[in-house]
Amino acid sequence: TLYNKAPFVVAQRAVAFGVPVIAVVGSLGPGHESVLEHGIEAVEPAATCGMPPEEATARADALVRDAAERAMRGYLARRRA
Repeated sequence: TLYNKAPFVVAQRAVAFGVPVIAVVGSLGPGHESVLEHGIEAVEPAATCGMPPEEATARADALVRDAAERAMRGYLARRRA
């Protein structure tokens, strides 16, 4: 469950201060959209759909870096719109 897990607690605290929260995650699971109702503004997966876990683990550094960049580009684009 989402409750009392670090992303949820961070989102609650950040929202209280008007700070946006973007979650960079390993992959998207069923129902991932529900986090958007709890203060997390966007979710960006590091691994592509169907990527084998072994490949995702081996490439984790690059995948997380790329996902963080996509997340920030998307956030900045939404702010300009």
